Amino acid sequence: MTQRKNPRLLVLACDGLDPDVILHNLHRLPFIRSLCQGGGHGVVESAVHSCDIWTTHYTGLPPEQHGVQFSRLALAKQPADLSAVKTDLFLWDWLNRHGLTVGFVEPLHAYPAPRVQGFFVSGSPRPSLAQTDRAVWPPALKPLIDREYMASLPKPPSLKDLGVDKPFNELTDAELLKLLDGYFADAPALLRPHLNWYLDLVERLWTEVPCDVLWVYFMETDVLGHFLFNADPPEVLVQVYAEMDRGFARLAQRTGAEAVLLLSDHGMTPIARLLTQPQSTPLMRNLAEEYRVAGTRLLRPDLAVVQGYNRGLCTGTHRDRAFYAVRSPRVRSGVRADVHFHDLFGLLLRVLGLPVPPGRRAYRGPLFPEPAPAPGPARAPTPGPGTAPRAATAPGTTPTVTTKGVRPLRIGILTYGIHKGGRGRTVARLAEGLARRGHDTFILMLEGQPVAYPVRVPIHRMPAFEPHKFPQADVIIPASLGLIPKALGRSSHVTVPLHFRFEPDVAYDARTALHVVSLPYRSMATAAPVAARVQQQSGRPCHPVPPGVDTAIFKPGARPPGGPRRVGFIYRSPALGYGFKGADCFFTAMQRVLHEERDVRVCLLNPDGLPVDAPIPVEVVEARSDEEIARFYRSLDVFVTASVSDGAQLGVLEAMACGTPVVATDAGGIREYATPGINCFMGLPNHPKMLGDLVLAALRDRNRARGFANAALQMVRTRTWDAFVDAAEAAVQAACAERRREAKP
Repeated sequence: MTQRKNPRLLVLACDGLDPDVILHNLHRLPFIRSLCQGGGHGVVESAVHSCDIWTTHYTGLPPEQHGVQFSRLALAKQPADLSAVKTDLFLWDWLNRHGLTVGFVEPLHAYPAPRVQGFFVSGSPRPSLAQTDRAVWPPALKPLIDREYMASLPKPPSLKDLGVDKPFNELTDAELLKLLDGYFADAPALLRPHLNWYLDLVERLWTEVPCDVLWVYFMETDVLGHFLFNADPPEVLVQVYAEMDRGFARLAQRTGAEAVLLLSDHGMTPIARLLTQPQSTPLMRNLAEEYRVAGTRLLRPDLAVVQGYNRGLCTGTHRDRAFYAVRSPRVRSGVRADVHFHDLFGLLLRVLGLPVPPGRRAYRGPLFPEPAPAPGPARAPTPGPGTAPRAATAPGTTPTVTTKGVRPLRIGILTYGIHKGGRGRTVARLAEGLARRGHDTFILMLEGQPVAYPVRVPIHRMPAFEPHKFPQADVIIPASLGLIPKALGRSSHVTVPLHFRFEPDVAYDARTALHVVSLPYRSMATAAPVAARVQQQSGRPCHPVPPGVDTAIFKPGARPPGGPRRVGFIYRSPALGYGFKGADCFFTAMQRVLHEERDVRVCLLNPDGLPVDAPIPVEVVEARSDEEIARFYRSLDVFVTASVSDGAQLGVLEAMACGTPVVATDAGGIREYATPGINCFMGLPNHPKMLGDLVLAALRDRNRARGFANAALQMVRTRTWDAFVDAAEAAVQAACAERRREAKP
């Protein structure tokens, strides 16, 4: 085993670290921001029970396989039992087998301490150190631990601490609101000495037993997050995150780790959202029902309270979204790549250049420039300097496929019509690009539908889509979810759908949409976060094919001088099915903006041409060409999107290419290139107050807005239509190669 002066990897395992709190406040979290800028980061699609999730990180297995499922720390009646976990090995075993020493400090649900090469201090649930000798390995380290970690966490005040004698259920709403005004506001001040003690302990342990991989668990953001969502946004919680950020920076600096991985198990959210908003997953729906049964009091639409452990006033709870960020010489800089929590075991191993054990899920996303190491045998050789990982195909990423020597394909693109907007422009660019690469390309669409963008490939119009009447083709690319079953209705061609968003989020018939997305075919999507969700749902590769921007047209220019400040929005009529674009949220947000800033004009680009039903004064802008659309972007002080769930959002890319500051909602696909606090302002979907606050911030803090716009300009230069067509062609070629392999006897 190696003995190193500096760890190869420092893992900051932070319970309850919420992605929205981080991404909306990166400017106040310099260390986490440095991880995002110098490496990769993203939102983690996760669960809500901490023990289940951390055990998945330790084993690489989902909860239903490793057996720690629906386990709750707060309800634990007895210590954890690692021997009961259904696994053939843990993360620390695999690292030791590859010659790496490990140090684990307070990992949740990891008792008794395993006998590792390195050291291990078990976390809760376990007996106190005074009651057991099985929580620390090697036992000689136990005297270094001067107090219990969990017992030292800052505690919220109880009703008795606040001088209240009445039971919780007898307090009026007005009394509770008064108690919650500034409740636990001293949490950041209480946190700092606790963190200093804990980091001193970690450094003592690591100095005594240096190791290659140092894993340090933090529960502060979970515990404090339960009691600090008594404001929106929770300013005191942001201060807690700033304290954690300083602690992370100190540990990374003191250890000098070569790579740093920050990850959380789940996020946090106001309990009120469980009671006032529909929940999209069974876990969150069950959690909402639990809070209703527990007698939670809804005081305002954004504030609910229940009495939690320690008799404190609990206003926040878990949610099934987490966060990660990783900086490593192996990881690309500035990449946004959302993942599922099942991916993080493989991601960690890939940071170290190790294969995954058999039966585990490898990470094959866009964070790394090189192919993932292939799964290794049970006892792989210790990697030495200069050892290259074995090549492997990376499903879910854009594979490199050369077309040299490959026969041209006959490719049909199936679409209802080429309408104005991102989908129509993307379909036109795809058809033209594939034709330029020598493929016999055609478009198949309905009679009477428009062609809003110029295309020179043949267009076959049909009164109805009947698969047996489709022209012969090697490949059919359906460009809408409803057309996928039509394309699959004929087996003579390969079907490679193009997803523009995760349709089950916004479809009128979500169950049918989910079924179609779940069908096992290779596909592609215009945004990596959408591709990841489709791939997870279908179990088959979904290739990210990010669309581009024509920077010869969409480019910066001087805004006309004088006049009121202009806030722009692309209005897509809800009557045409564009309710998910968030027009109502935008108008509500702008009512607040217009109330506070009188010299603001709201400007709408209206490509559909339908009447605009707006509750505020608006200027409707006509734009008949791309050049006129670019002039619209350049005329704005701020461009706003308010989508609930969306794909790549070409309008955002085009506005960024024109040098216009952007305020957006975190609608999914935009996460691939838009990073709040770095190149845009970003808020939550369906949250008009937050959206209005962000527009006001962009209008008032011009230096910050200009800095974001300049960073966005640098990013946009990497987004080209040629790269989009290359990625789509590679996805099509991969699907055809797969069909040929399946056809061999």
